[in-house]
Amino acid sequence: MKVTMQQIADIAGVTRATVDKVVHNRPGVRPATREHIQKILTEYNYLAAGAVSSPRETRPRKLAIVSLSPSYDYYFQEVREGMEEQLRLYQTSGLAADYYYYDSADPESLLSTLSYLEKEPIDALAVRGINYPGIHQCIRSLTKRDIPVITFDSDLPETDRLCFIGEDLARTGRIAASLMGKLLNGEGKTALIGTSLNTNSTSGRFEGFLSLLSEEYPKIQVVEKLETLGQHSITYAKVRETLRKHPDLGGIWNAVSCSEDMIQAISDAGRQKDLKIIAMTFSPSVVQLIRQNRIDFTLGLAPKRIGELVIQTVYEYLYLGKKPDAAHIKTPVHVALKENIDLFCED
Repeated sequence: MKVTMQQIADIAGVTRATVDKVVHNRPGVRPATREHIQKILTEYNYLAAGAVSSPRETRPRKLAIVSLSPSYDYYFQEVREGMEEQLRLYQTSGLAADYYYYDSADPESLLSTLSYLEKEPIDALAVRGINYPGIHQCIRSLTKRDIPVITFDSDLPETDRLCFIGEDLARTGRIAASLMGKLLNGEGKTALIGTSLNTNSTSGRFEGFLSLLSEEYPKIQVVEKLETLGQHSITYAKVRETLRKHPDLGGIWNAVSCSEDMIQAISDAGRQKDLKIIAMTFSPSVVQLIRQNRIDFTLGLAPKRIGELVIQTVYEYLYLGKKPDAAHIKTPVHVALKENIDLFCED
């Protein structure tokens, strides 16, 4: 039976990152933990089982990956790491990837990249989508040429894409709303922070948040939906303005990056003690803020796993003729607070 690194992590009761360190003989794991994991790796013959299935043919195939840059934030660094790790497993097959990065504040930069790739000899496309005029047409143009398109993190559901890889966005929003409802004792005002409502990752999470509030916490009012484009200065400015406009604001859910800028704005406004805060990701800055009691909860995603699944799905489709089992390949969401954040961090 072929086992994955995540399955080994589940069996060992550790994070996938910890198993990755042991597999690649990297530091940062306690000796007892390392020994425990190594025994499980041996028992399950992990390295042999990790060998990829033999393709029907081996020849160079080019995957174009269009995303935000790893320099954008911790999340996309992890996505890129997962992709690179999985590509190394398939290096003898001929599968290679070219990365193209667009500006989160400029949807035209994504459109121009996709327009360029329409004319390039690529075999597959993986893209973090934005709803913007012309982008859907570019995707359909590629799929008409039998080029498989996979979306990740932010979907383009109205295209002919092969599948979407990422969290259940509405469920993430509902989890955040449930936490906020409990933090505010069922009534009050809250604000939401996202990148842009043109991205499915933001709109899907917001819709889930609002749906649960309407069902279970009708006395909680969402007074602002802030679009920050994931930009530090915009996040700070918009949070400060929101606090000025709504001095009785009870909570904020930041469903994107730049939590440190949100917290700085809250601190500068003198609201640190009374606001309830929910963040996203297990980035080092968010983990530190959780440990300092400056953030109440954070919802951690699985960016490295998303990256792995993108490459695995492309490989299986191009080389093994295997279609995805579902149109949405779902990745997990974890809830963390100060008392359990260490379970989700590297040793």
